[in-house]
Amino acid sequence: MIDVIRKAKVVMEVARKQELDTSWETRNINPERLIIPFTRLYFPLEGEGSMTYSGKQYRLRPGYLFLIPPYAPVVVSCPERLLKYWAHFNVFLADSGVDLFNTVEPVTELRVPDMHEFSVLFEHLTKWYPIPCSEKSYRVSPLAEFESQAVLHLLLEPFYESILSHTRSSDGRSMRLVKLLNYIEKNLNRELTLPQLAETTHLNPTYLSNLFRRRFGISLIQYCNNRRIVRAKDLLIHTDYPIEEIAWRQGAESTAAFSRLFKRHVGCSPLSYRKMKRQGTHPRGSGKNPPAEP
Repeated sequence: MIDVIRKAKVVMEVARKQELDTSWETRNINPERLIIPFTRLYFPLEGEGSMTYSGKQYRLRPGYLFLIPPYAPVVVSCPERLLKYWAHFNVFLADSGVDLFNTVEPVTELRVPDMHEFSVLFEHLTKWYPIPCSEKSYRVSPLAEFESQAVLHLLLEPFYESILSHTRSSDGRSMRLVKLLNYIEKNLNRELTLPQLAETTHLNPTYLSNLFRRRFGISLIQYCNNRRIVRAKDLLIHTDYPIEEIAWRQGAESTAAFSRLFKRHVGCSPLSYRKMKRQGTHPRGSGKNPPAEP
């Protein structure tokens, strides 16, 4: 596992310092923003929040760092006020689009040894990544990107240590999941069924289905659909491909079926989403308040 971590590629998405109030509650968050393909870090500074993940409730409070893997469904709320740093990123396994934290069972909550030190590290990230990279043409300089990757590795070091101490006995199972997730990434343009995916891991379909749901909190087919939606959103924003071609690239049986799936996940049609993102994004430093992070 140490070689897997050493060869992983860190890709930053966004990092902010944000003050939240009672409106920070799952039912108030746009469904589009609940599909999060990034690993998340929460670092509370003041106040308190609540988070339920994988059947367990966590108190978001100062002195602790919280990690949530990509796609993990969480329920969040704030009783009064919560000031926190937060970051979205991926730690991709070498030559893949698979996030490390989707292949292991990371610790969700860790106590930090030094609040000031971790605050300084987060401040570096917020300086360079205040805007989601997936929604803007804005990119940081190579040196700033290198600095941010180093900072993120320092923030993740206690989680890496936890992974190394708890996964030595389960590397075989982890590698099967890596193989499965890689297969999904390379075949999103095809129909993917549970029996077919089970065959790639040499596991019983029912066993794989239960294992996947325990690890990710969603079904295997839901995960595949979420990955398709994330890719489709990227193509809608960054290319001029017609909707028909984007649907084909996501393995949809028809444009109508793709549009129904997209609207169910995002809340609007693919065409409306493209128009909204191209016309409604705000330039850096516009002074507009960003939405609360889920």
